[in-house]
Amino acid sequence: MGAQARPTWRNRFLSWHEPIGRRDYVVAGLLLMTLKFAIDWCLARFAFGRDWTPGNYIAWLDLQLLHAGEAQASMEWVGLALMLASLPFIWIGILLTVRRVRSTGQAAWCCSSSYRC
Repeated sequence: MGAQARPTWRNRFLSWHEPIGRRDYVVAGLLLMTLKFAIDWCLARFAFGRDWTPGNYIAWLDLQLLHAGEAQASMEWVGLALMLASLPFIWIGILLTVRRVRSTGQAAWCCSSSYRC
């Protein structure tokens, strides 16, 4: 008999069926949050010439910018770019949350409350 192959990171974090422990769930969430901030910062800084801080996730609309027509159009593009960049993170977040909920023995639909609009 051959030795069992170690699961790859892809199987470990991107599989719908593998259970995920509390530690791996938290570590994956923190790593993804850090990566998402880095991508958002780069998009805002290099593509749009804007500063981006963690506080921007709470209130990213600067009221002064809303009153200037040219700046408002620019902020719409920033918002669209950040929204498109967030789609893979939303998908992975749903996947990890479903796996974590299943690991606790609950039904997968329980995680739907995390992503309500």
